[in-house]
Amino acid sequence: MPIALLILAVAVPVLINLAVNFLVLKKAFARTALSLLQGNIETSRTRNIALRGNSFIKKFQFRQLMRELRIAIVIIIAILLAMMLVMIGINSQLLISNAQKLTNENTCYEYSYILRYPMSDLDCGGERIYQKTLRAKTYNTFVSIVLIGLPQNSHYYDAHPEQSQNTAVISSAVATKLGLGVGDYILLNDKMTERNYAFCVNEIAETGASLEVYIDIDAMREIFNVSDTYYNTLVSGTPLDIDANLIDTSMTKNDIIRAFDFQLQTMNTFIRLTLVAASIVYLTVLYLVVSMMIERNKRGISLTRILGYRMSEIRKMYIYCVMYTVTAALLIAIPVSKLSIDAVSPIIFTQMAIGQFYNLDFIYYLLIFAVSFLFLMCLVHAVILKLKKIGFAYALRAKQ
Repeated sequence: MPIALLILAVAVPVLINLAVNFLVLKKAFARTALSLLQGNIETSRTRNIALRGNSFIKKFQFRQLMRELRIAIVIIIAILLAMMLVMIGINSQLLISNAQKLTNENTCYEYSYILRYPMSDLDCGGERIYQKTLRAKTYNTFVSIVLIGLPQNSHYYDAHPEQSQNTAVISSAVATKLGLGVGDYILLNDKMTERNYAFCVNEIAETGASLEVYIDIDAMREIFNVSDTYYNTLVSGTPLDIDANLIDTSMTKNDIIRAFDFQLQTMNTFIRLTLVAASIVYLTVLYLVVSMMIERNKRGISLTRILGYRMSEIRKMYIYCVMYTVTAALLIAIPVSKLSIDAVSPIIFTQMAIGQFYNLDFIYYLLIFAVSFLFLMCLVHAVILKLKKIGFAYALRAKQ
């Protein structure tokens, strides 16, 4: 195990625990003995801000929010963490489902045959192409890239490579995976011969989710020093009558789509785990911090009841400010977490040999907000039950 990882896993949590305990104990020991006996809980000091033209309850809500600013910060951080877990699960699902959708929409051939013994005189129809599996480096690891030599005016690939050994067309999947654009250079490595091949990208083709690079078939034959008629793959829109002894691998478009279905099923457990973990973080942290806020303000809540305030008004004074904070945090955290996870997803899913497509429809953002707000309302209902248990006697109880 690397030393840095060992330190991060063992030493850092211990140091954080020691630092937190030191700060908490130091603050507790700084209090007077009488305040400790009384059980008073200090609240954060706030400046006396003049709020004109507002009702008492609105002024109280604002000052309550300022007094509990540290709790609001904890809530925002917890919501951001929960939303990041949600987005990791969603991006896992989007990675596969979008790849499946793009494959279904952009794959023009129905049958593909990789030949064991390519023959120049084989006359069974289909389009002849030359493909070779190479690899490209990304984030300190290698990912498989298929280099495909295409004939001019290919019927089954929407890519138009130039008749050059120095330029290439890359699929949009390669562009998103490696972060390349037109004018950039892509470096491919042959693991068997340890040779590198560099191509300048002159076009990005929408050809599905597979990591593929396209060059002219004659140029590819010259690069790899094979005959002028060499090919090793046939693609077609209909089944081809080929001797089974000549076929190394055959695959249909439906086979590729079913493979994505299987891959999605294997990731369902991970997706559910991230969503459950996000829900636990969201609900647990919110309930604990709101309960702590209620505990800190028990005497004030009891006094407001003695002064004749109705429970609906007390909810507005103490609970609604938390609801406003959580609602604002959700509106900020959902898009911010999506952008953040999109930025690190290529690292998280670096071993996945498909394009990085994480487009999420706007309706799903609304759905995430609606579910989160529903959880919030359930939690508020539970806190209100706790609020009702604070009686008149609490404020009148003598603690001296």
